[in-house]
Amino acid sequence: YAGNPAPAPAFTNVDQLGTNIVQEKADSATIGNPGDLPGHSLKDLTTRADANPDIHFDYLKDNDYNWVGAQAVKDSVYNPSTQVFTLTGKVDPNVKSLVVLGDSYNEDDPVNKVNLNSDGTFSFQFHTAPTSQRPVAYIYTKDDGSTTRGTMELILDTVLPTLSLNNVANLQLDSNGDYQVYTNNKNFSVSGEATDNLDGYRFFFNGDNDYREFHNSGVNFVTEAHQDGSTVTNPYPAYKFSKTFNLADATGETTHVYTLSVVDLTGNTVTRKFYVHYQPANDTVKTVTTDKDGATKVLVDYNNNTLQVKDNTGSWVNATGVEAAKNYRVVNEYGNVVLLLNVLADKEQDNNKVQVNEVTNNKVEQTVVT
Repeated sequence: YAGNPAPAPAFTNVDQLGTNIVQEKADSATIGNPGDLPGHSLKDLTTRADANPDIHFDYLKDNDYNWVGAQAVKDSVYNPSTQVFTLTGKVDPNVKSLVVLGDSYNEDDPVNKVNLNSDGTFSFQFHTAPTSQRPVAYIYTKDDGSTTRGTMELILDTVLPTLSLNNVANLQLDSNGDYQVYTNNKNFSVSGEATDNLDGYRFFFNGDNDYREFHNSGVNFVTEAHQDGSTVTNPYPAYKFSKTFNLADATGETTHVYTLSVVDLTGNTVTRKFYVHYQPANDTVKTVTTDKDGATKVLVDYNNNTLQVKDNTGSWVNATGVEAAKNYRVVNEYGNVVLLLNVLADKEQDNNKVQVNEVTNNKVEQTVVT
């Protein structure tokens, strides 16, 4: 090592390099796209290649990776009960025979010979597990005797990911399976956990990719690799999440929408959606004092709310009707008290008068309606 090396020579002419480099003008037609270098085509460097020209598959991409999820069950391409996958497609008129290595890897096995219809269409079935990765190789022979080979990599997973939510057992579900939440609490929290039988899944919150799990454990389940008794390939624990939001971001009532989704490697998706309707507590509560019959008439205007009665312990419990000499309240879907109803004993009631009070900030303004 020379601590102070001599300066390297500065070359100003190609002849100074002492090589036989031939200088050629660049071809403007290939600048930036010179084509594949020898041994560097897509087929040379990967398991993928261009689709073969004489065969066309309906559901799978030729000479490529195919990530197939539970949609294949809905499309009647895969039957999880029999574990049968149906491969369909069409060959060109110049193709006279087709062999697909399905349940046997022997090219000469008669079970691998595909029946070609007169129009070139075909349907071929083979077995594979609901969560599995395997090649689907084929060979077709043309009228001139030449053969062409191809391989499709099938990654199949018909198991949906899991999205578990905490504290939702008592929430209202609409016809679409979405949660409709009515609250007077300005803070709304959602928590739970997400996981899948395969690693590499993603968790989205309102469209944002909140979490992506490692993806390096493969697809096929290997019993010897799971001595802990696990029955799935994914070795990682579930992703736990917890978020809290302020609903009081505007004056008065607001509605907020929160969408949670888990998407696995094959596109299987589980989504949960919350519509959170917020109404701040009202400082003003209407109070009515009347007899049993009057109370029944008053409650007609509150049919869509919850009636509660104060029991002997001073607690409010749900009620289905009114009785004399008891105190009631009406609670709306947000949890706000919208009416206090005092039902008098029969002997105390002046049949010509009903007392209506407005309680505002703990101050009572009383009016008498005759």
